[in-house]
Amino acid sequence: MLIKYSKYIKYAILSLSIFSLFVIFEPRSYKEFWEYSWILLLIILFIRPFRDIFPKCRLFTSIMIFRRELWILAWIFAIMHGIWYFLEKEGFSLLLDQNTWSLSWYLWWGMIAWIVTFPLLFTSNNFALKNLWFKNWKIIQRFAYLMFLFTAIHIALIHDGEKAIAMSIIVITYIIIYILALISKKIKTPN
Repeated sequence: MLIKYSKYIKYAILSLSIFSLFVIFEPRSYKEFWEYSWILLLIILFIRPFRDIFPKCRLFTSIMIFRRELWILAWIFAIMHGIWYFLEKEGFSLLLDQNTWSLSWYLWWGMIAWIVTFPLLFTSNNFALKNLWFKNWKIIQRFAYLMFLFTAIHIALIHDGEKAIAMSIIVITYIIIYILALISKKIKTPN
């Protein structure tokens, strides 16, 4: 069902990406954007191993079709969150503060996750896939795992307690599911 309308769904997701740029006119909404970006990142990352574990489940296969568009939307939410955070605080002069670059401060982890998003975005298209060759393209796309980890650390450092525990559980759960997906693929394709 989703596959039949995939072109229209992709257009809808990309349109939503464009409309989300209107946060420029309502900067306070950036505070929710981190949550939207995080949820989309989880969907994007979890869908692949779930599809590998449950290959007959059409839902996972159908959602795989929209990963690029969901990634663009997640990227826009993350970028707008970062830009408006800096503008609301002390501006980009915050980057010159030596505390910003401390590993124990949440901002450092968020900035590194934010920086990692750029190569992912610029290579999430067919042109990059053809011109980087599949092997090189795949290496760059694996930066998503770093972004996932850095973002989880960023969120955990901002919200002590329950959110920190939740982030740990999410990361550990992903690692377990990823390992199960690798095992599942090995079992289904014997050497």
